[in-house]
Order: sequence, then structure tokens, then C-alpha cells
Amino acid sequence: MRPGRPVRTPAFSLLVFVAVILGAGVVIARQPSTAEAQIQGAIKGSAQTLSGSLTLNNGSATIAIPNPNSVSLPAGGSASEGIDFTDPGSLTVRITGGASVQCDGIASAPLVLDANCTSTLTNFAVSFQSITPITIGRIVAKSSTVATAAGPVSTSAGTIVENICVKEAQGSPCLAIPAGGSVSFNYPPMSGTVSLQTETPRTSDGSSTGSGMRVTGVRISLTLIPTLNTPTGGLLSLTLGIADSFIGSLATPTPLPTNTPTITPTPTRTPTPTPSGPPDPRPHKAVLPALSRDE
Repeated sequence: MRPGRPVRTPAFSLLVFVAVILGAGVVIARQPSTAEAQIQGAIKGSAQTLSGSLTLNNGSATIAIPNPNSVSLPAGGSASEGIDFTDPGSLTVRITGGASVQCDGIASAPLVLDANCTSTLTNFAVSFQSITPITIGRIVAKSSTVATAAGPVSTSAGTIVENICVKEAQGSPCLAIPAGGSVSFNYPPMSGTVSLQTETPRTSDGSSTGSGMRVTGVRISLTLIPTLNTPTGGLLSLTLGIADSFIGSLATPTPLPTNTPTITPTPTRTPTPTPSGPPDPRPHKAVLPALSRDE
């Protein structure tokens, strides 16, 4: 070490580093992080136990099949009540094991995570003139839409139809119905079609774009053949287990801040030139070199 030269300690070096950083104008800013992205948007949804009507052949009346259970989003909630419907022509629609609907979702602005609606019913039967061609043990219709950083995604996962039996005669075996398929039958004085689990995806809802799906457990279409006791006959249209969910057009990632430093340099001052004065008015005198006497 040279005499008189100051010793630079670690503390001194740290102070110099801090001074340099401050001189450069470092600003610590919170930048977006994909992992912390939230989803902004709006949710919709609904769940019903059934929807249906009986139209008489002579056009004299259309009788709605009552649906006591219905909820919707964003309010959400649940409802549970059984169904026992009989019209004057001896058509009966019964759910004796219970029916319930429920919708829930997270939609506390601006955060949206999901929308879920479910319709469940147990022990369904439809009869006409004491003949019961269709029985169903259990239906669960479920529609879910989940918001992700890539956009909303809809699914029918959890939808099931159990122990369904469609007959064409008393004591006959149940007709085979493929998953997601349908079967036609003829059981006088009725004939019709039964369809299992239909899914209807969509990318818009009104003016909103996004993702949604409507799920139904079972669709039944019955033609009631006129008889002596029921001369008018009729057409029964019935959908059992209805669930729908949708997340709308505002579902786009909104990043949250993280501690990522960004250096913003301090502007450098530009020197201001010193103005020069007016030229010297005196005549310029040339200075000649001195000559020796020998010259």
C-alpha cells in the first residue's frame, strides 16, 4: 500500500455502488407475471329439473309441465322439490326420488374463476293409460366453465344417466341405447323417441363472446295415440336435467405486478455553448520574425 492512499473498505464500496445506482436514476417497478394472471369477465348459467309441454292433437290446448326447480347465475343458489304431474287425459310425469338444482361461481369483479350448474333427479317415470314405457333411475346434468389464462373452457364432466329403461311391451327387455345416442319405440297407445345426454357448446351469448355449454340429461318425445278414453291424443315434449354455464367476453388475462426492477436512465445534460463576443475592431498587425544584423 502506498503511503497516504486511502483504504477502501467493503462499506465504502457499497456506498459507491449506491451512489452510482442513484446517479443512474434506477426505478424499481412491478411488472406483470403470467403465473399471477387473473381473469376478468362475467358469468352466466342456469339449471332446471325439466322443461316440457303436452300439446293436444285437436289444438285446443298446450299444457305446460310444471318445473318447480330453477336457479341461475350470477345470483346462484339451489332449489329442491319433487314433481308429480297428471293431466286430464291420464298422462303422468313423476319424479319420486327427489329433484334438485344448484348453480355457483366466483365472479367478484374483476376476478372470475368458474361457473357451475347442476341438475339432479332420481326415480323418474312417465305413464299413459296406466302403461309405463320409460323409467330412469338417476340423471345428473352438469355444465362447468372455467377461466384460464388462455381463455374460458367449458365441459360436461360429471353428467350421468343411470338405469334408464325404454320398453315396447309389458315384461319385454329394455331397449339398448348407445351413450349419447337415441332409440325409437312403439308401445301402443304411445310411440316416440328417447335421446341421451346432449351437449351444445357455444362461443357467444348475446353480444358477449367466450365459452359456454348447455347440457341435457334426457330428451323424450312421445306421440299419444288417440284412444276411446282419450280421443284427442297429443304430443309430449320433455327435457329432463338441464344445466348451462358461460363465461363472457371480458375473460382476458390481467397480470398482477411482481418485483422486477427496471432501470430508467437519468437524462444527460447537454453543455450550453458560451456565446462569443463581437470581433476586435482594431486592425490586425502581423508580427515579423526578427532579422540578425548579418542579414
